[in-house]
Amino acid sequence: MRRFRQHVMENLGLGHLAVVPRQAPHRVVVSLQASDIPARRLKFEEELETLRELTNARVETHVMKTMSLTQQLELAGRTAVYLTPCGGGAVTGMFLPEGASIVIYYQHNGGVQNNHGTNLPAMLDWDVFSAMTHIRVHWYPMAARHDYVGQAGLLFLIKHELFLIENLPSVS
Repeated sequence: MRRFRQHVMENLGLGHLAVVPRQAPHRVVVSLQASDIPARRLKFEEELETLRELTNARVETHVMKTMSLTQQLELAGRTAVYLTPCGGGAVTGMFLPEGASIVIYYQHNGGVQNNHGTNLPAMLDWDVFSAMTHIRVHWYPMAARHDYVGQAGLLFLIKHELFLIENLPSVS
C-alpha cells in the first residue's frame, strides 16, 4: 500500500510529500459531507468545537467531492491527522504521508449483508486500512460522537497522535 501511494503521488508530481512534517503547527483535516448516505454525511460540529483546544495544530474542514483528485492528494500529503467517516470519505486518507494518523468514524450498528441490516458494526475499508502500516489508523464509533466521554477521548487521541508525530522516529 505504501508503494502504491508513493507511485500515485510521484505520477502527480507530489512525490516530495512522503513523510508527515514533524514540526507544529500540524494540519488536522476534517472531511465534511463525505458521503451521500445520510448516516455518513457528517458535519462534525461537536468534533470541531472539541478540536479548538489544540494549541499545536491548525484544524481545517474540506468537502473532498468539491476538490480535484490532485487537490485532494496534495491536501492529504500535507496532513498530520485526518478525520472522516468510513466509506468514500476515507479514500483520500489512503494518501496520507508516512507517520500521519487517520480517525475513521464507523456506524456501530450499520452493517449490511445481502442487503439486510445485521445490527453489527459497519467498518467499511477495514481490510484496506489494516494493510496501511505507514500510517496510524483509529476506528471511532459514531455512537461516541455526542457525549462528553467520546469527545474527551477524541481530543486525547489527537493530542497523543500529534505528540507521536513530533517525537517518534520515521516508520521507514
